[in-house]
Amino acid sequence: MYRKYVVAAALIGILALACYAHGTTVRIAYRGGFETLDPVRAGDVLTQSIAGTLFDQLYTYDYLARPLKLRPLAASAMPSVSSDGREITISIRQGIRFSDHRAFKIRPRELVAEDVVYSVKRFMDPAIASPIYSLIAGKIEGLDEVADRATKQGGRFDYDAQVSGLVAVDRYTVRIRLVRPDPIFIFLLANPDLSIVPREAVEADGKDFARHPTGSGPYVMREFMPGNHLVLERNPEYRSVRWEDIASVESSGPEWAASLRGRRFPLPDRVELTAIAEPTTGVLALERGEIDVLVAPSAAVENNRLKPHIAASGFRLIRGASARIDFFNFNMRDAQIGGTTPANIALRRAIAMSINDDEYVRLFLNGNGHAPKHLIPPGIFGYDAAYLYPIHFEPAAANELLDRFGYSKGNDGYRRRPDGAPLTLTYMVGTSSRSRQWSEFLKRSFDRIGVRLHFDAVAGSEQIARMATCHYQMMDGGWLFDWPDGSNLMLAFYGRSTGTASQGCMQDREFDALYDRLVVTPMGNDRTPLYRRMFARLDALTPIRLIPVPDDMYLVAPHIEGLVIHPAFGDNFAVFPYLDVAKNAK
Repeated sequence: MYRKYVVAAALIGILALACYAHGTTVRIAYRGGFETLDPVRAGDVLTQSIAGTLFDQLYTYDYLARPLKLRPLAASAMPSVSSDGREITISIRQGIRFSDHRAFKIRPRELVAEDVVYSVKRFMDPAIASPIYSLIAGKIEGLDEVADRATKQGGRFDYDAQVSGLVAVDRYTVRIRLVRPDPIFIFLLANPDLSIVPREAVEADGKDFARHPTGSGPYVMREFMPGNHLVLERNPEYRSVRWEDIASVESSGPEWAASLRGRRFPLPDRVELTAIAEPTTGVLALERGEIDVLVAPSAAVENNRLKPHIAASGFRLIRGASARIDFFNFNMRDAQIGGTTPANIALRRAIAMSINDDEYVRLFLNGNGHAPKHLIPPGIFGYDAAYLYPIHFEPAAANELLDRFGYSKGNDGYRRRPDGAPLTLTYMVGTSSRSRQWSEFLKRSFDRIGVRLHFDAVAGSEQIARMATCHYQMMDGGWLFDWPDGSNLMLAFYGRSTGTASQGCMQDREFDALYDRLVVTPMGNDRTPLYRRMFARLDALTPIRLIPVPDDMYLVAPHIEGLVIHPAFGDNFAVFPYLDVAKNAK
């Protein structure tokens, strides 16, 4: 799923494990806000993952297992898949209860197969206009046709319409029939986007469901100030779930894991989530004892170690390799910067070569990062150690490239287009202090190659809206994986996902054909040549410029124990249900 700086630098991707103590509270600071608690309406993975803890998903990831392994959550067992790879049958765990709601005619209200069917259908409802509908679109037999009829009828989706590929066989069995074999579809069933919601509550509450949700997950919402503050408390109706139900307990695992057998899940009774936009403000809040965990700002780390005055306070630095990529986008539909003409490709390539990775690491990451080497990071299926990202800081070669394709310089030192018209590009940025620093960095980079650059500073919500409608030239981007396979990232460049998962509005027949082949190819070595051809196509077109990525780093208060960073989940796996507060913490 696409990642934006205004919403995405967040603590998701770690688990903390220790003793359960009655009345424990974990306080976490995020740099971005959260506007909705309805996962299907959330436009960023941070919001989706936080909201996902209020609901059940069919499956979840075993935290400790390597390689990655799914575990049943609302499902009672792993799914049965037909020999042709198209039919998936799922058994639902009996006895799961939704929190009470006035619309329920029978109480307690049990989660059943029809709830799964309804929740999947919501993705395709044009009235909801889910920003992540492309995760489901085109995959389930008959579902797109219902959505198309709704669009023609003014947006009214018929939730009672029969869908041949989405059937509640009985009270506790769901059968999904795919349009084509899709080996990664099973991963979607563990995604918080596909949380299971009760139809009666959604319809009774309307848009208010996004602020006062009713679910069956480990937490319920107690306080919610959109964009600023969220308080969750243990769901008193949550079923009995123990540590060994969600994670491997093996002798080869971490020492602390063995002691967790039999422990109740979730661990904290209360979770307080606060948006703190400025990193230095978050550090001050940690030092004052107002929060327990936050993403470590680069300024807190020096020479790959926590700065002495912070370490002296007892705080710990938890770090690990990041399973995400950062980049900026070129709008591939834009007349000046997009398309596949040789001159426009040369312009994108020259801009990409104007970026000084070492300077970026020094200015923005305080030396705690590295130049990009791969499109798909280690720990994600599809990673290829033989592939190396070909674009580097080469300003001389960039200038030669522009000269060769007719971008001549005027008397003012700035270039003109090959047809002689003025060349002025616009980069859409945010409104934070980091955005201002980033703008200054970009201005220096573009000046190296004589390209005039203007900036359009807009709020995060407006950036998302413009990205969805392709109304920009260049903007920040990045990717956190919705499922641990490289096909997820390739969705960002797939033509059919423009307006949702696609950030660069790219539509390329050759790439799209390769993607269509990839998603039906079984997991394994047969995918490698397809990935290499897709990488080559992206390298040739240059729809993005990768930028350096830091390690995932978190500052943790002394009374929070056992934190580790998962190699794959990124911001898409909410971990606070697993965080633990020491018994003697105040």
